[in-house]
Amino acid sequence: MKHKWIGLVIAISLLCVIIYSCSQTTDAHHLRICFDIGSSNDDILGSSRQEEAVSAFLADLEAYARAQDIPTLENVEVEVIPSSRNSSTERLAMLQRIRTEIMTGNGPDIFILRSEGREVDQLASNRLFAYPEKAIDGDTFLPLDDLLSESRFTKWTDMYSTILDGGKNRYGQQVVLPMTFSIPLVVFHGEDVTESTDIDVTWSEAITSDDPILSELSRWLWPSGMPLGSRNSNGMHLSGIAFLYPKLADFQSCQLSFTEDQLFHQVKEGTAIYRNLIKEGDGLENFTALPNYFNFSKFTAGSPFSASHTNTDIRMIPLPTISGGTVAEVSTYCAINRNTSLVHEAFFVLDLLMSENYQANSQLFNCVSAWDGNMPLNKNLCAPGKTYHKSSMGPLEFTQQQYDEWQDICGQVISVHFPSPLDRELDNMISEIQQVMAESYESEVDKYPGERLRDFIYGEITDEQLREIIHRHYKRMCRLIDES
Repeated sequence: MKHKWIGLVIAISLLCVIIYSCSQTTDAHHLRICFDIGSSNDDILGSSRQEEAVSAFLADLEAYARAQDIPTLENVEVEVIPSSRNSSTERLAMLQRIRTEIMTGNGPDIFILRSEGREVDQLASNRLFAYPEKAIDGDTFLPLDDLLSESRFTKWTDMYSTILDGGKNRYGQQVVLPMTFSIPLVVFHGEDVTESTDIDVTWSEAITSDDPILSELSRWLWPSGMPLGSRNSNGMHLSGIAFLYPKLADFQSCQLSFTEDQLFHQVKEGTAIYRNLIKEGDGLENFTALPNYFNFSKFTAGSPFSASHTNTDIRMIPLPTISGGTVAEVSTYCAINRNTSLVHEAFFVLDLLMSENYQANSQLFNCVSAWDGNMPLNKNLCAPGKTYHKSSMGPLEFTQQQYDEWQDICGQVISVHFPSPLDRELDNMISEIQQVMAESYESEVDKYPGERLRDFIYGEITDEQLREIIHRHYKRMCRLIDES
């Protein structure tokens, strides 16, 4: 009898092992895709906006998988990390669970994500990867170099190579694919830009230049920093201070790329130049519709790049860094989990996602680019004769001259940023400086707070006040790196 019980226990144990093994095998062939592409716009446009885009993507993926005879992709699991404020508790719990899975060698097979936002992309909590540049150099993402030759839909030579290279780790391996990006620039009337305007300059050389076009770039330091009056108050934007640095930090050494003293002198110099620009009446005067200061390449209603705009004689001037060249900022990206067991199926998804035809026609890309004004990685999508951001209030339609100029600007990119909480801390620092200066100015009492803030440049700030503000935010950035 005893032997019978032993045999029964062994049989049950074997059965459990078999069942567990089967479940593991089934799970291993069940592709998981994680989406974190929502924005604070979801509170305005409806919390279902992200879910609708994902549902449309799944329908597209199923159709492509059936056509290519890949049955494992006809039924995938998706996890959509909520973005609306009403779902903040659910979002935090989901982020914690997925991060824990990743740390233990599991997690979703594919990530389709927004970078950390500073405006409409900003949420109450951080993105799944708050510091993408650190994750890129870590061991989270699968190197894709050997897979690129498998592409069925994407022609990689049609991509902006410098932006694509921003997804490479320190070993030169492509581990992340940027999907959309932007470059900080100012749009001028063509008649105001002379042939002698040299854009191959550093930030300091630009703002101290006798060329009024280049000195205008000093406005980029300040958020919405345009006093009302004869000058145009167009182009609402956040501070461009983060764009002044080719890299904000080295996450391997946990060091910022600039010192506290360097930050002080750059802000002080920029303040003095801007003060002269406004108070002394230097620079360009009496704009009617331009210049526009585009942060994240937001082409809004009435854009000079829409078909309804009559003046196509415009020039785009990029914001230079402290060492010259300009920075591109990646707004959305995708990657594969290094631990996936479905490597080729996962790459099929990324290949489809990055293809010109899919990006031109998909609801998913309307969600991640049209409303937020970011530009595609594929050069052909905004070529003359084509319309990009079709569903937004300001569709983009380049002329040949504008398209050629945009290609030249993309060729000036020397570094690629993936925004992080460090960018936001710099923005907060500049906003605090601006507020202190605004409060010191006795403007008309009946002005709205926003108008008073735009008059900040008539106010004052001592070196001691400036150093104290910069010191606090600099130390905060140092702590953020340590905690990353």
